Amino acid sequence: MTKPENIVRLYEKLRVSEKVIFPAPGYKFSAPSQKGVYIIYNENDEVVHVGCTPRGKNGIRQRLCDHLQGRSSFVGQFLKGNRTLLRLGYSFRCLVVEDAFDRKYLEALTIGKLCPRHIGKG
Repeated sequence: MTKPENIVRLYEKLRVSEKVIFPAPGYKFSAPSQKGVYIIYNENDEVVHVGCTPRGKNGIRQRLCDHLQGRSSFVGQFLKGNRTLLRLGYSFRCLVVEDAFDRKYLEALTIGKLCPRHIGKG
């Protein structure tokens, strides 16, 4: 399998991965602690953000927690700092991707195909 074919395969896996709703305040959520790529949807099921985890010990879980705690350009710019909106019907899909280059290629392909309303600074 060529590199482009592999990235397309990963994209297809990401698009059909389980969609998880961000929990209400006070409730924890489950997300992988490995690095990967994720898609965030708003309450109308529109793609609003695509991201990946270039660093961080707790991978996807840590990055999504960063969003929930308002520590991201997505929350700061797109949600105007109102991190609580994530807990009001927003959801996410994610896929663990170990290889750093594959993560960046997958993030780029996903952004290109889904045209999220927010593209981060990363």
